[in-house]
Amino acid sequence: MEADTLKSLYIQEHLERGFQKIFQKQLEIANELIYHNSSKKSRHSGTLREALENPTYFIKATNHGFNVEARWPIYIRFLDMKKHGNYRIYNRQVWGILYKETFKNMRFEFSDWLHDFTQKTLKHAVQPLNQ
Repeated sequence: MEADTLKSLYIQEHLERGFQKIFQKQLEIANELIYHNSSKKSRHSGTLREALENPTYFIKATNHGFNVEARWPIYIRFLDMKKHGNYRIYNRQVWGILYKETFKNMRFEFSDWLHDFTQKTLKHAVQPLNQ
C-alpha cells in the first residue's frame, strides 16, 4: 500500500469518528435542552432530532485534501444565538470537536494508528495460511 493511501485512510477514519461525535453530542444537547419536556404541548416538529439521529454527511478525498459535506437543518445555526436559546449546539460542537480533538489527534496519533493498522492487516493476511 502506498503512503498516500495509508494517510488517506487514516484521515478519513478520524474525520468519520469526529463527525459521528459531533452529531452524537448535538443530539444529546437537543434531547436535553430542546426536547426535554415532552409533556407540554410542543412546537417542535422533530426535524432536528431526526437529522441528528440519521445524519447525512460525505467525506471525499480529493487531489488537494478532503472535502466534507454535512447536512443539518438550517435553523440549527440560529439556536446558537442568545435570542433563540443560546444552546451552543452548532458552532461550539463542530469547531470544538474538529479543532480541539479530531485535528489534534490526527496530528499526534498517526504512528499508533499505523502500527495497529499494520498489525490487523498482517493478522488478516496470515490467518488463511494458518487454517
